[in-house]
Amino acid sequence: MIEVFDKEWVIDFLRKEDEISNLNMIGAIQNIEYGIYNNPNDRLRMYVDDLASPRGVILREHDYWYYVYAKDDDFIYHVKENFFNELDEFGFNAVDKRVYDILLEGEDLDWDEVCELLYYDPKGHRPYKSNLELTDGCVGDAVTVDDHYTYKDETSYDFIYDDLKNRPSSFYRVDGEAVSWVMLHRDNSMGIMYTKEAYRGKNIAFELSMDLIGKLINKNQIPFIHIEVSNKPSFKLADKCGFKRYKTIYWFGIKR
Repeated sequence: MIEVFDKEWVIDFLRKEDEISNLNMIGAIQNIEYGIYNNPNDRLRMYVDDLASPRGVILREHDYWYYVYAKDDDFIYHVKENFFNELDEFGFNAVDKRVYDILLEGEDLDWDEVCELLYYDPKGHRPYKSNLELTDGCVGDAVTVDDHYTYKDETSYDFIYDDLKNRPSSFYRVDGEAVSWVMLHRDNSMGIMYTKEAYRGKNIAFELSMDLIGKLINKNQIPFIHIEVSNKPSFKLADKCGFKRYKTIYWFGIKR
């Protein structure tokens, strides 16, 4: 595999191949810098098998996460045998089923989560004006968001701070207190959504989602989201907002 450093070249390749499938990879390339980890060696790294005619792309984030786009099964087998062969513990971010199946052959699955990739078609967008007074998030909200984050751990505050500082978000506040919000992950997927219990059932999540969708459309971005397959409330909200289902994706880890 050959490491490449031209972000726009890789993004252009991924867009031409299958833009919707690769939205998270494109977002990662645009957004992830080594500063989050405070170690230049842990920057997002990009690899292809051939500079003239690549059959796929691998992104390496930090020392655990990998993103994979493959044009054919031969590329997947190639990277399995020549790129991942010496790793002991590693995870994959939102890959499709054939990548999942091939990479798991002969391996021990550590964990997995099956999701659906949904996207919002900008061509069908109609501006939506909320009935609520919504605001942008700010870095001062990071503590509150992290305290209510489903996947809170020792690193989550740093990622949330980075999301609030560098990407659009939408917040609803009561007397200055953030009570509901939706944000962008560092791969540009919508998420980190939460509404405090006293304010649930009031359609606030829909209002916030449409507000953030509008902000993304204005930035010429395609809104997208990953929803765990059993999360019926999130699918109901996504359908109401106008998201379209694209394909099933897999997050998983291997531990040897």
